[in-house]
Amino acid sequence: MSGLIFALLLGAASLAALSFTLRAMGFEEVAGGWRGYVRVDGRPVRVLASWGGDGTLRLILPDRSVPEDVCREAVRRLSSTLYARILGTELPPERVFVVGPSDRVCQYCLREFDELYLCPRCFGMYCAEHRRPEDHDCPGGNVVRVGVPSRRRVGVVLEEACG
Repeated sequence: MSGLIFALLLGAASLAALSFTLRAMGFEEVAGGWRGYVRVDGRPVRVLASWGGDGTLRLILPDRSVPEDVCREAVRRLSSTLYARILGTELPPERVFVVGPSDRVCQYCLREFDELYLCPRCFGMYCAEHRRPEDHDCPGGNVVRVGVPSRRRVGVVLEEACG
């Protein structure tokens, strides 16, 4: 039941400190933020992070196959680590809350759109600008085209013996 957006209130944290910390944790910087994974019980959970500029970091967990309790644990771990590394103090629980489902967020630029497109390679949801695999650095690999024989009519001539 994942596919949720969480908000982490970081307050006075700088974008540079946040970027440095996320990159040190293995996240890669993308057009609208960062993307990476957090391990929960040995399971990698995909996380997209977007800085609002108002002291709020949006944490988007787009994979709907991840149970909600696993998502919450992934966000708690990531939030606690970020809070401790950037602000040097323990994370108060009221600083993280669920914003809503991530049905309208492009998984590349991390902006909200009314219409998104499903990528046939990686099954991510992307805006019109990033819907093609080459436009979102698709991690899904190459598409394998399978040749399907055409349905041509084949005539069969039966020979019958005369006489």
